Amino acid sequence: MLLQVLAVSVVCLSSGAFVGSEALGQVLRRNQARVSPLGKGGLAMAHQSSHCDAAVQKEEAEEGVKNGVVASSGGEPACYSCRQPKWMSHGAEGRKPVIFLSRHGQSMANVQDMIGMNEGLSPAGAKYAGRLGRWLRENLNFEDGNFVIVRSDMVRTTETVEQLRETLKGQHTIEVRDCLNEINAGDYEGYTFSEFRAKAEHEHQARKKDKLRYRYPSGESYEDVLRRVSPAVNEIKQLERDGKDVLVVAHQATLRCVLALLTGLTEEDPECIPELRIPLHSMVRLERQGGDHEGASGKYGIVETFELEGGGSEGH
Repeated sequence: MLLQVLAVSVVCLSSGAFVGSEALGQVLRRNQARVSPLGKGGLAMAHQSSHCDAAVQKEEAEEGVKNGVVASSGGEPACYSCRQPKWMSHGAEGRKPVIFLSRHGQSMANVQDMIGMNEGLSPAGAKYAGRLGRWLRENLNFEDGNFVIVRSDMVRTTETVEQLRETLKGQHTIEVRDCLNEINAGDYEGYTFSEFRAKAEHEHQARKKDKLRYRYPSGESYEDVLRRVSPAVNEIKQLERDGKDVLVVAHQATLRCVLALLTGLTEEDPECIPELRIPLHSMVRLERQGGDHEGASGKYGIVETFELEGGGSEGH
C-alpha cells in the first residue's frame, strides 16, 4: 500500500538550519511527543513523500479517499520532488554536496523480527529499492558523475542497491565496505527478539541496562561497531569533501554509529546512540557545517529526514 502523503511536524529544519550534535542530543532527551521521531525525544521526520508521478499521485489520492485521509492540503504539491528544488550539479549553483543515509529495504528477517541473519529482501523491501532509485533519479543530477553509493556487503543491502540501480540514469560509483555490516549478535543470531527476551533474560536485562556497551556473547557491542565503521566514515567524509554526493546503504545499528560519528554525537552524548531511530524505508540528509577551513574534523548537521514508504521492524 502506498504511503499517504501527510504534513508532519518539522523540528529545527527550516531553510538553511542544521541539527548538529549538541542540538541532536538535546532533542533526543526531550519527552517523546512528536510524530515519526528519529530518536528518543522526537526529531520529526520532515516529509513522508513519493516520487512525482501522476499515476502514483492518483493512486495515493484514491487510497486517501478510501481510508478517510486527505493526502495534502493548502494547494501544496503532494510529492517531495515538487516541493524541493532539484539538486543539480553543485558546481554551477554552488550548493554543498550532500550525504544520504538509508537502511536497506525490508528483509525477510525483518518480517520475522529476527536478530541479525543475512536474508534477502521481502516484496516490500524490493518495492522500496525501486522507489528509492526513482527518487534519486528525479532529485539528483547524475550527468557530472559525482554520485557515489557506499553499501555494506550483506545480501539485503546488495539487493537494495542492485534494484535501485535499475532505475538510475547517468554515471555513479558503488563502493562496498564490509565494515558497514550489521552488528554481530553472536550466539543470538537468528533468534527472534521475543525469543531473546524469553530464553536469555539475563542477557536481555544486561543489554537493556547499558545498550551502548553491552556485547552479545561471541558478538559485538555498539562501542565495537563505532570503532569498526570509523574508517568508512572517514572515507565518506572525504568523498563529500571531494564534491561527491554520497548515499550510504547499511543497517540500523551501523547507521546509528555513522550518524553519531558524522554529527559529533559520540563526544556530546554517546549514551543516545543506540536509541537513534532510523526507520526502514526512510532517508536522512546531512550537510557539512561551516566552511572548508574545518578540515577533516568538521561536523555534519541533519538538514532533514523523510520517509519514502512506511517502515517496518526496527531491529537492533
